[in-house]
Amino acid sequence: MIKSICLVLAAVLSVSAYSMNAVPVSAAGITAEDVPLSAANPVSGKAFYPASFNDSSAISGNLGKIDASNIGQGYVLAEYTGASSKAALLYIIKGSEKFAFPLDSKGGACVYTLTWGDGSYKLQILQQVSGNNYAVGLSTDVSLNLGGSYAPFLCPSQIVRYGASSEAVDQAATLCEGSGSDLEKVTAVVKYVMDNIRYDYPKADSTVGGNFNDFIPNVDQTLALKKGICFDYSALVACMLRSQGIPTQLVVGYAGNGGGSKVYHAWNEIYINGKGTILVGFSVNGDSWDLMDTTFLASGKSNLKAVIKIVQDDKNYQPQYIF
Repeated sequence: MIKSICLVLAAVLSVSAYSMNAVPVSAAGITAEDVPLSAANPVSGKAFYPASFNDSSAISGNLGKIDASNIGQGYVLAEYTGASSKAALLYIIKGSEKFAFPLDSKGGACVYTLTWGDGSYKLQILQQVSGNNYAVGLSTDVSLNLGGSYAPFLCPSQIVRYGASSEAVDQAATLCEGSGSDLEKVTAVVKYVMDNIRYDYPKADSTVGGNFNDFIPNVDQTLALKKGICFDYSALVACMLRSQGIPTQLVVGYAGNGGGSKVYHAWNEIYINGKGTILVGFSVNGDSWDLMDTTFLASGKSNLKAVIKIVQDDKNYQPQYIF
């Protein structure tokens, strides 16, 4: 099986108190059961782009601002306004689920999708004090009610970054021009990625011990270089399909054949209207999220039948995070 190295995407944090004083932050895991892969059918497949930061609606604190005026579409915008060069984070909490994303210390708002389904979320902006100690500069609660829509998986986000003028979006439009169904769009994108993007082994080796910012994919760069690691493959597929109105998750967890050892990996889950065959021996159900692993498919073309058998077996995948 190919070597697939995508190290930890962001610190998963557990904060013991909420105050402007330094608070300890330590690692905490999320199991597959904590993050359901599906909940309800998407009401429609309409791609969209997040709105600009709305200062008049934003909540401000000592370290930054949070704009939740578009919570109805499954995302918020956050901006760091502090002056420190130390790490700043957006900490998202929903029940026992916790995740921390880096905030851009150079200024400017980023989009953060809320992917754990409907319910109450706590959003906080944290500033590193020293080591694993962080100060909480802003904390606010928001309520998400998408009504069965999968809007968070139809737009760009802090992890799946693209815009209307992205080359990857243009390439997807070219590939899908004339397609009569979601199935045809998925087929066109998957075959293109399989045939044109190769696995970047030197990049995989160089990521060992790297910092978080090294792991935010650049979809246009992947397209231009025609190579990447699993995180690049899955971000490119998510960008292309989302821009074509197909709900697509970027999933990170562990993957491997059978009961053997598993590697840290990234792949996609897609939701389309209608069932059918994408590749010979590879079909989608059309009534649930379907796993799609273009990294393994592209790297295993010489033995595609065996690889398809592996990637169509959900037991070979253990999801941890969904973006």
